[in-house]
Amino acid sequence: MTQLIELVRRNWLFFLLVTMAGLALRLFFVFRHPHLAGDTWIYGDIAKNWLDHGIFGVTDDGAVRPTLIRLPGYPGFLAAMFAIFGREHYTAVLIVQALIDTNTCLVIAGLALELINERAAKAAYVLAALCPFTASYVAAPLSETLAIFCVPHALYYGVRGLKALEQDAPAAAAVRSGPAGRKEVMEAS
Repeated sequence: MTQLIELVRRNWLFFLLVTMAGLALRLFFVFRHPHLAGDTWIYGDIAKNWLDHGIFGVTDDGAVRPTLIRLPGYPGFLAAMFAIFGREHYTAVLIVQALIDTNTCLVIAGLALELINERAAKAAYVLAALCPFTASYVAAPLSETLAIFCVPHALYYGVRGLKALEQDAPAAAAVRSGPAGRKEVMEAS
């Protein structure tokens, strides 16, 4: 993460301009082409029932019926947004999704930096920030934005973990204390 922060510091104008362009693209979709239909209402109903009745369920003929038709992640996110911004305030949800997706672009740049170099990181950032396909997902209150958010984070931290294991090589050698507190290296068997 330190490498990425240093890259952003050295190229602050580049990252500022690309971030503004990427956020503007996402907000364009949010305000000009929002898509609230179908699963949006199911997720919203589950979120409201969870907040109001403490039941992960859907409303059926005026009664709340527990359900397993959706995983709890996105209804939980909606419930948190409704608790903060008000019930059925989907515009606030979409704006928060735009901010989350903009962060995803930075993580993609971090992944490219870990795997390749600074030039690749900058290219990955531009491509991720200005990709209209993933940017359009923020205009629909559905789980796609959060799913896309989780994948680069998992890959980034997975790569970082593998690099740490490779550098420390914990399976190749074990350190034990020898006589007089001196450390000796033993080959792992």
